[in-house]
Amino acid sequence: MNRFFGILFGNTGDFSFENRVFNAIAFITVLQCVITFFWNLSLGMPIYIISTISVIGLICAVFYYYSRFRKKFNALSYLILACILLSVVWFLNEGSKGATSFSFLFTAVGIICISNKKHHFIFLSIILLNIALLFFLEKNFYETFMHGHHTAEEIQSDMVFFFILDLILIYFIVSFLKENYDKENKTIEAQKELLNRQHTKITDSIKSAELIQGAMLPNELYLNTLFNDYFVYYKPKDIVSGDFYWVNSYNDTTFFVAADCTGHGVSGALMSMLGIAFLNEITAKNPDIKPNEVLDELRKKVISALNQPQTKTTLSYGMDISVCALNRKTGILHFSGANNALYLIRNKQLIEYKADKMPIGTYPREQAFSLQTISVEENDVFYIFSDGFEDQFGMNKKKFSKKNFRAFLLDNHETEMKQQPIYFENHLNQWKGNEEQTDDILVIGIKI
Repeated sequence: MNRFFGILFGNTGDFSFENRVFNAIAFITVLQCVITFFWNLSLGMPIYIISTISVIGLICAVFYYYSRFRKKFNALSYLILACILLSVVWFLNEGSKGATSFSFLFTAVGIICISNKKHHFIFLSIILLNIALLFFLEKNFYETFMHGHHTAEEIQSDMVFFFILDLILIYFIVSFLKENYDKENKTIEAQKELLNRQHTKITDSIKSAELIQGAMLPNELYLNTLFNDYFVYYKPKDIVSGDFYWVNSYNDTTFFVAADCTGHGVSGALMSMLGIAFLNEITAKNPDIKPNEVLDELRKKVISALNQPQTKTTLSYGMDISVCALNRKTGILHFSGANNALYLIRNKQLIEYKADKMPIGTYPREQAFSLQTISVEENDVFYIFSDGFEDQFGMNKKKFSKKNFRAFLLDNHETEMKQQPIYFENHLNQWKGNEEQTDDILVIGIKI
């Protein structure tokens, strides 16, 4: 049956679904005309009726030829033709009493079904206006337009014949449509199953990467040996994150870092692994290195590793980062930042230590990073962070903003440090509502 449909209506690989349905409708219309021709001939119908059916069949055959063999079809032109044919058989076959009219009306409705949805209303309006006009002419000008030639017995015979014929044709076209639907549905199900398998495979792979990335980040036990009072609020947008934090201690100096790599998800996570590896290498070679020197070295390594040319462009892969080095013996904190600032809250006043306006990566106005020195005092609270929190969109479609972020830190800095991540989480959920998280989020707080 599939091979038979392929011969008549075209193979699925060569024709679109709409084209194949159009071929089916055109072919069935021709078949209707052929059967009607012989039926009228057997009944001894007037020659003008038989000739008209023949002409209609030839016109439809031309449409079928161009659609099936030239792959050219136009729903609107065929709909208008169907309306003309409907009008002709209406006037020749007893008007609304003629069973033949239903066959051509069925053809017109089929054209509507395969047309573009945005044309459905227009095409349906054309059909309804045509039917309304035919009823009007039949009611008011019956003697002028109608060609009554059937006896009551012939009308009844026509109704039975064309009712059976239309049932067969409807079954034929519905079987064809169902065959196409089943085939497409099986294809969709197969594609869906393939996508699910690929999604599961990719997700499992990313979750494995999450475990590796998590193992590279400082764990709580290690952080507890370095800081008495601190918190880390870390909330990746996806499974893996482009934000990372890094902590290490050499002699009397503790380094702590918050970084935001280009992108998020897998691409950001790869950059974060690169950043962690380079920070370990740089500080291990020179434990007394200053934060600005760390950034200078880190920039060189990132540019070299990514093969980024020294061109005048601001589009590059890299990271924004804050690097702090706290000497526990002298109470001096050194800070250097690449686009990421350091906030200090002292005596309920927020002090911003601004970062250099250039990233770790290629930059047209590249220069050495600057170093800032801070004498820490008891109860000082330091915050380093990525821009994820302040860039989060809320239900009002506006970003949280740097101003609101600073105010939030001031309002909550006296809260117990271990409790602050709860405040961050609650406030974030309240702000964004049903909005999607737009970026990775990282905030680190350390109280002296």
